[in-house]
Amino acid sequence: MRLKFIPLLLLALTASAHADVYRWTDAEGNVVFGDNPPKGVEAERIQLRQPMTTPAMPEARQILDRARETRDETPATPYQRLRIASPGDDEPVRANDGNFTISVEIHPELRTQQGHRLRLIMDGSPVGTSDRPSFEMRNIDRGTHRIQVQVLDRNDQVIQESERVEFHLLRHHIRR
Repeated sequence: MRLKFIPLLLLALTASAHADVYRWTDAEGNVVFGDNPPKGVEAERIQLRQPMTTPAMPEARQILDRARETRDETPATPYQRLRIASPGDDEPVRANDGNFTISVEIHPELRTQQGHRLRLIMDGSPVGTSDRPSFEMRNIDRGTHRIQVQVLDRNDQVIQESERVEFHLLRHHIRR
């Protein structure tokens, strides 16, 4: 099977060099192509077509450079401001039932039409995503917690993240 492709390769190579190409059958019955048939073998000269060429676009380089410049102008941080607005850093939060809201400040507005979402990280683990700048927390244990918010693209890749905030959740504890 591989022998069938070798003549085509030889044909292509010799065509690009503009040499004459011949076809003949060897002693084992294989069809062979080449530019120099062996003596004493009946060889047929192959008429090759001119290779198809396309003229270059004079503005092609400018188009490629313009696309590269546009990519380079994409900001590394797509949002000018991304921070946890509430609770504040080192702030106590009183929530006896463990329910409270985390508010996020983001500017410009979250680009949901581009597939952007917010993900909340608490104590090093993701706890939820939202397309709004707030997270409703339910039944969170008392104590000190660290939170951070990330902006995810449509492929769940982190494209920006806020500073970490540490807060202290205060819950009434009844001892029995």
